This record gives sequence, C-alpha cells and structure tokens, in this order.
Amino acid sequence: ILLREERGERLFMADVEIRSDDRGRPTCRRRGENASEDYPNVSITHADGHIAAMAAFADHVGIDIERVAPREEGFEEIAFGEAERP
Repeated sequence: ILLREERGERLFMADVEIRSDDRGRPTCRRRGENASEDYPNVSITHADGHIAAMAAFADHVGIDIERVAPREEGFEEIAFGEAERP
C-alpha cells in the first residue's frame, strides 16, 4: 500500500524481498534488484511469538514490542526521552 500511495506502484508481497544490510538492518527492494534507494526504510521486531513491522519513506524508522512487566526504579529515565515519558 505504501508504494502505491507514494509512487502509484502496485506490487504483490512476493515481488519485494527483505535482506539485511552490512549492519544487520533490514532493507527492502524489488525481488532481483540490487538497489534499495527507492524503497521505504523498514523495521521488524518480534517477541514471545508475536511480530510487528513498519515501513516508511523516512530517514529513521523504528518499532519494538516488549512484554509489559514491572521495571526497576529509574527505568523510564534510561529507556525514554523526556518527550516520551508521561
């Protein structure tokens, strides 16, 4: 849907492959092509049998899932920026 909205390109999911770059980050591109510059940045996460993915035409894309659990005192200050905390 993202490619169709941004560029009017209609692809089947099987037309796009995801590979890791030299830093281990996922990249997507049309199957069989070497370049990935024209495709969105992607982020993939998984935990406890669940998976989530995000794609966007943005410089930085990130997504994460974690089980909600009690954390040590001060965790929020370490894990989140000021704008992210309640």
